[in-house]
Amino acid sequence: MTERRLGPRPVALLCSLGCFLGSPALLTLPGCSSQSDATSGKRVTLATQFRSVDVTAAGFTTGAGYGVVLTQALLATGPLYYFQGAPIEARGPALSVVRSAFAHPGHYQPGDNNGEMLSEWSVDLLAGPADFPAGRGVTGQYRSATFSFGQGSAGPVSSALDGHVVLVEGSATVLGQERPFVAFADVQDLLDATGKLVVEGCAFEEAEVRASGTVVVTVNLPLWLDQIDFAAVTLDASGTAVLERGTSPHKAFIHGLRKAAAYRFSYEN
Repeated sequence: MTERRLGPRPVALLCSLGCFLGSPALLTLPGCSSQSDATSGKRVTLATQFRSVDVTAAGFTTGAGYGVVLTQALLATGPLYYFQGAPIEARGPALSVVRSAFAHPGHYQPGDNNGEMLSEWSVDLLAGPADFPAGRGVTGQYRSATFSFGQGSAGPVSSALDGHVVLVEGSATVLGQERPFVAFADVQDLLDATGKLVVEGCAFEEAEVRASGTVVVTVNLPLWLDQIDFAAVTLDASGTAVLERGTSPHKAFIHGLRKAAAYRFSYEN
């Protein structure tokens, strides 16, 4: 039986770091050379598509109890990596319970790196499914993934991001009144404890990949905003609630962006 691996996890982390530093990933991973490799799985092409959970025009209610309607949700992404190891969550019979709000390396054993998509890109998450650059991988079991943020310089909405990594606009109902809001996140807001723009341990709906197909990344927009206290957001001169860096509402927003549960991966053949 052949090993089904693209390369060890440290290579993936080096690729992430190289992308953050602005240089392309130049490493050749085992199993992805143009020559036949008896120690690797069968090479496959993995198309990439981003979606968001269904957010209706009527909006949703956050965990903090605010009604929210979104009008814009822009995201810049970096490389994606797919692994054999289990994600950072414990699955029950009816729901998944996240063991940790953040994907922490100490709780996560990714195992073999089975696939990757290395391009930076950007997406309007309210515009429907969006095709991203294709990635590559090898046949095998896929169970978890690493999501990474980009720097907003590539893809179809890079200019609209205006230098931000994430830009969300909408309205929140506060004390019976609709209050427009703007929330943003920049590179310095999203770095993890080791200085990288990654969220490790995301769930990849368990799949035995046997052929080329599509990796679908579903972003949970309500989870991004779930714990924001919109009543504590200061209004600007126009009456818009702007989540300013350093405030509790902005910290809650960053907390939501960095939750592994906010990014769910799946495979479609």
